[in-house]
Amino acid sequence: MLASFTDAGAPRCARNSSELLGLCGRKKAALTYTMCLVFCDLSPQAPMLFLDMPKEPIIRLSEAEGSGESLLGHLMSAGKKRAAHLGLTDGFRMVVDEGPEGGQPVCHVHLHILGGRQLGWPPG
Repeated sequence: MLASFTDAGAPRCARNSSELLGLCGRKKAALTYTMCLVFCDLSPQAPMLFLDMPKEPIIRLSEAEGSGESLLGHLMSAGKKRAAHLGLTDGFRMVVDEGPEGGQPVCHVHLHILGGRQLGWPPG
């Protein structure tokens, strides 16, 4: 099963990649890498928004140590590859939420990769 998220941030599972692709409305939206899943966001805040989530849970970025630190590098590399695959050649943004004040909606680290339009700064 491929994980996805509802608007409330509660985990939801699609039964297969075809169902997930239908939820996303994009072709080839989900990829499974050795250490992570990359899939579309059900509530996008940009024309292109997908999530990159480690298979091994890391609760908070500030608590990552040892193998968790190398896993974070893998997440960024997988996100970069997915952004290129989806045609985000003019740029994209990677965001990690940390803790309640940082807007972390679920209790595990995941990367948000946004693109498809000019992104403003500051973000929120």
